[in-house]
Amino acid sequence: MPSEADSDDPIACGERLLELGQEVAEIESKLREAVHAGRVRPMPQNLPDMAAWADGLRELGLIDGRERETLVRYARDGAAFIRVDDFPADFDRSAAPSPRSGHQGLTREQCDRSPADAARPADASVDVDRP
Repeated sequence: MPSEADSDDPIACGERLLELGQEVAEIESKLREAVHAGRVRPMPQNLPDMAAWADGLRELGLIDGRERETLVRYARDGAAFIRVDDFPADFDRSAAPSPRSGHQGLTREQCDRSPADAARPADASVDVDRP
C-alpha cells in the first residue's frame, strides 16, 4: 500500500490513486460473483460510503484487513483529490459567459468583438495600408 506521507496534497493523492487503482480493481473483481449473486451491493460510487461498505465486506469475510484499508485509502485519497471546495465561489467568474449572451464559453469582451476582430488576438494591431 502506498505511503501516507503528504496525505492532503492533491498531487500525492493522485499518485496514490494511480498506485491503488490496480489493487482496487483486483478487489472488485474478487467480489464480482458475490455482487452478481446479490450477497453484497456493488462498490459505492459515493466515496464517503466506501468505508462502511468495506466494513460490511470484512464482517462477511469477503475481504481481509489489508484489502479493507486499501479501499478506505482509495476513497479518502479520491475525496481529497476531487475536493470541490478548494476554490472560492466566484473563482474565474469573469470568464463565464453571460446567461443572456447566447455565446457559450466566450467572455463578454470576446462577444463584443466583430467576427473579423475575433480572428485576431485582442492586442493585435490592424495594418490598414496592406491588402
